[in-house]
Parts: sequence; structure tokens; C-alpha cells
Amino acid sequence: MANEQNIGQALDILTGETLAPQSVGSAPDPATAAPACPWMHSQGVCGIGLAERVTSGQQLIDDLTLKVYVERKLPTYRCEHLVPSELNLEELGPIPIDVEEIGRLELHAASRPASPGSSISLAGNFSWTGTFGMVAHKRGKATPLYLVGSSHVIAISGLANVGDQIVQPAASAGGQAPQDVIANLSEWVPLKFSNTAFNNLVDAAIAELTPGAATAAIAGLGIPAGVSTKLARGMNVQKVGAQTSYSIAQIKDVNLRLPSSYPTANGQIARAGFTDQVLTTFYAAPGDSSAPVLNMQGELVGQHFAGSASVGIFSKIQNLLDALDLELVTAADDHTCDGSDCQSALDEHEQRLSALPNVTGFGMVDAADGSNAKGQAIAVYVERKMDVASEDRVPSTLPIVIGGKQKSVPTRVIESGKITPGG
Repeated sequence: MANEQNIGQALDILTGETLAPQSVGSAPDPATAAPACPWMHSQGVCGIGLAERVTSGQQLIDDLTLKVYVERKLPTYRCEHLVPSELNLEELGPIPIDVEEIGRLELHAASRPASPGSSISLAGNFSWTGTFGMVAHKRGKATPLYLVGSSHVIAISGLANVGDQIVQPAASAGGQAPQDVIANLSEWVPLKFSNTAFNNLVDAAIAELTPGAATAAIAGLGIPAGVSTKLARGMNVQKVGAQTSYSIAQIKDVNLRLPSSYPTANGQIARAGFTDQVLTTFYAAPGDSSAPVLNMQGELVGQHFAGSASVGIFSKIQNLLDALDLELVTAADDHTCDGSDCQSALDEHEQRLSALPNVTGFGMVDAADGSNAKGQAIAVYVERKMDVASEDRVPSTLPIVIGGKQKSVPTRVIESGKITPGG
């Protein structure tokens, strides 16, 4: 078994950090010369390091390896350069290699338009970081559009001021005013404090979005298919949060009442009791507050606001909408898409879709099959349908802007099988 020192030396050699200067005409020392490893520069290889082997999701103690971190593990036939199971370097002996899938790495920086699921906070506030939840407008009014978030994140539980700036990414992630401002605080639901009562339904606030600064398309999922009030114990839900990204949980209780603690204007901490909440298995962590919660059909059912190391808690969507007199921006807002809409969406999103694993091509088809939309949809052809990580999932809708207004174009995933030249 290779020891940590040898694996560390192999890592240094592979990355060129121990290559001694060579005199003109001299041959490189085979013990320190970087071997030809074309797999190191293959698309999808995110990095290399030194860590324990991982098997079936479990880290094996005392089984150190040279780690090759990849965006996604692919079938052998799709790999141009296979990563070997071990590396043989002169004087170091065989070095074991373990390939670990870690997903796509991204800089945690501002994204424009900002998407629900990304981090937000009040400008300059490093204490309260949360998640951009949803995009909404007042009932009966198409504009302005609002960012929906938790009151304890963007309104400091009612202690902030109307007009305060909201930044994406959050201040703790480097967001600064004025360059990262996407919205200004508009309104929040006042908390009711009591030593015994359970008389709060939501922890929610809204901020008016700067035109063009945000999209309603949730990161990795697309524009929500609609809104649903149907909730039941045993039902699965999904969420996208700034801290833990995509996760799925199971509903355990739809009649939860709980006491919680919030700051008051006099600087004290007081009890605010909540009623009609939903308890789930674990799916979130601090920083995920305001995360949109959807059913597995892509319809919004709630907004995450609290949890522990073993459970999550979200408020029911209808209570939130009623409290702030809102309608959410969803794919159901615009049912008709024509060929030009599809082409515009494809022109804008084709590069990103093409990078997804398993995708073989694109086209246009009737949207009626399995979609709320009418008219045309973008066909995304895949080798085969399979469960994939959230960042590799084909969104159910693709956002475009036409005439200054956001529109969602539906997609349909169609299995094509493996496509080969002349096949």
C-alpha cells in the first residue's frame, strides 16, 4: 500500500511542482519528470488531490489514494482517455488512483440574471444569509416584479428599512453595493410575539427587483410549472438552496406548530409561535432560508425557513401568497409558445444544454404531451433517460425575454438511443 509521502510526491510530479531546472541538452530525471497523462486534461476532470478512497459513498479509513475528481463519472465508451486504476512512477512504486464524482465546479460569484436558489442578503449584512426564493407580482398587476425571501434574512425580522438594498451573491459570499444590488426591500409580514400562542403563518418578505436583474427560473430546475396546495405525509418534495443546492425530502407532518425565537426592536429575543407548517426529513442547512420548495411535478408548494440537523420546515405556499397578496411567476402564466420562441430559447441556451451528459441533439415538437404549454416545445434528445444530479438535469422550461417580458419555453426530453455516424 502506498504511503502518504509517496502519493504526495506523485501529486507534485503530476502537477509539475517538483520539476527541477534542466540544463540545456540534459535529459529529464525519470523519477521527477511528469509522465504523459492525457486523462488529466480531459473535459470533466475537475482536479486531483490526495484523500481516502470512497466506495459506495463511504470513505475508507487508511486507504489513501491519488484522487481524481470528475464532474461526472461516464461509461467507458464515452471516455476518450480512461483514468487508470494506478500510476507507476519510477522509484515511487505503484500509486493507487480513485476517481470521485463531485459535480460541476463554479465560481460563487454574481450571476445575471440572478436565479432563485442563489445566495442573497441585505447589502453589508454578514450575519444573515439566505436564498433567493421566488419571483412574484401583486395580484392583478404584472409589474413590478418582486423577490420573495424570508423576513429574517432580507428584513431582519422587521428591523430593516423599506428601500434597503438586497445583493446577490450574499455579502458573506462577496456581494457588495452597488454593483451586486438586484432588489430593494419593499414589505414584510410583521411577526406576532407571544409567550404561548401559535399565531404566525409565514416568515416572509418581498423586495422589488431591478428590471432585468433576475429570472424566475430556479437554478437547475427552470421556471416552476405552477403552484399546488396539495400536501400529504409521505409525499416527496424538492428544493434548491444556496447552501446545500438540490435535495429531495419526504414530508413527515403537515400540521406542525412550533415556537421560534426572533429579535425584537428593543434588542431582546422573543418567542414567535408558528402554526400550519410542514415538517420534512433533512434537506437544508443554515443559508437555505427562503429556498423554494416544489413537488416532484415542479409546482411550488412552499418556502423553507427553518430546520435542524435532522429535519426541515417550510411554510405553505398559499399562506405566503395570501399574507403578501402575491401571485408567483410560473410557466403556467404563458401557455403558448411558437417556433420562433423555441428558436430564441435554443439560441440562448443551446451551449449549456449541449454540455449536459447524455444529450444527443435538439429539435421542436408539439408541447401538448406532458406539458401545461400549448404550441411548440424544444425537444432535447438523450441517449437514455436516467436519474442525474440537479446541475445535469434538463430544465422543464427555458427562460427568454421578449419585448421586455419574461417567457418560459417548455422542453420535452425524448430518448433517442446512442447515435453513431451512419447508424
